[in-house]
Amino acid sequence: MITSTGLRADIVRDRFKQWTVASLLATFFAVGAEAPASAATVGHTPRGTIVINGEREFTLGLSTGPPWRAVTPSGIDALSALSESGIMLYRIGPPHTGWGYQIGAIDQNVETVRDRLAAVAAVGSLGWVNLLKLARAEPGSSRSTALTQVLTALRAEAGLAMWKGADEPWWSGIRPADLRHGYRLVTALAPDNPMVTIQAPRGTAKDLRPYSAVTHAHGVNIYPVKYHERDAQLHDVGRWTRRLARVTPNHMVLTTLQICSQASFDHTGSRGYRQPTRRQERYMIYDAILNGARGLFFFGGQNKHCLNKRDRALGWNWTFWRQVLRPLVHEVGSHGDIYPALLHPGTGIRIRSSDSQVQVMSRRVNGELWVIAASRRDGAHTVRLSGLPGVLTTGRRYPAGSNVRVRDGVLTDRFNRWTVRVYRFTL
Repeated sequence: MITSTGLRADIVRDRFKQWTVASLLATFFAVGAEAPASAATVGHTPRGTIVINGEREFTLGLSTGPPWRAVTPSGIDALSALSESGIMLYRIGPPHTGWGYQIGAIDQNVETVRDRLAAVAAVGSLGWVNLLKLARAEPGSSRSTALTQVLTALRAEAGLAMWKGADEPWWSGIRPADLRHGYRLVTALAPDNPMVTIQAPRGTAKDLRPYSAVTHAHGVNIYPVKYHERDAQLHDVGRWTRRLARVTPNHMVLTTLQICSQASFDHTGSRGYRQPTRRQERYMIYDAILNGARGLFFFGGQNKHCLNKRDRALGWNWTFWRQVLRPLVHEVGSHGDIYPALLHPGTGIRIRSSDSQVQVMSRRVNGELWVIAASRRDGAHTVRLSGLPGVLTTGRRYPAGSNVRVRDGVLTDRFNRWTVRVYRFTL
């Protein structure tokens, strides 16, 4: 079953304990002992929050992570460092888009993916296995046989969480009917590990809605920061996340944001590139959350066109990770104080913004009220957020910790374009 019930909704996973257990297990296996492997059980709440092994999660993942067996600039194991910081999911795939079934290499590719699942499991994280062309299998075809083989071989592997379906199918001209058989095979053979289908930021709601019948979860790739465009339209993240949320009945939607995309660099050979600043990336993260994302992926850390000399030697964008992404993963990931609130959509109260270009929402959990407000309006401006409980007089900004005042249920604050304010109130 994909939907989970009886959830321990008020408990956030203790990451340190998991890393300790994972290290012990790795040692246990290294000395030749045997223990049963099992994939994660993944489901969702009625509002689309992802549930992994019975606990709610707001998943943060990399698509893709560093090369396998890579190290950080300081020489630490890369997967350990990223997972300790709060990265939970890694996109994993074989070297062949067809898993090698046409050249007799499918067993070899399965073993490659199995090794990589074991590697992410050893650091307490999980894998999102890319089915690539196998997602388009037709009944009775050799591709269907290969898909069955892959699912059967990997469905019990420790570290398996989800399957990645066909990439951007509507934009690529792949019809929902082309995906039906693969979806049914995943559902039958690996019912605890959902398929996630990621769309391009293209098409109308009418175009995209039929794909919800052939996937367990939906998502969108959206990369608005481009080398040749000075004025990045960051709110495209929210617009497209909301569109996918509206056509996905179970509300299980993931948004993929950029580290480096094909539009991030100069294709004339100048080696110039443009990546999001921390302010831009933070806005996009919260814009996705405000508009229905239940998890985030970050794409393109391995893209060589956005790597400096030191990062090229290591095969991954550690500069962007250190300067931009790691602080934000700490802010919204399982280490962050806001994390429990991200697990409980629909628990807030209605907060009204005096500015139509400042989107606002709230979440209430564990005796606290969290309010998120994000502005897309040019220039500095004052905004009134009303509808707060009348008993409140003060709150605190997150993560900075500075105080804000509330009077008669109204909070007044200053915003600029792409400003995100997160407020924390004790009820």
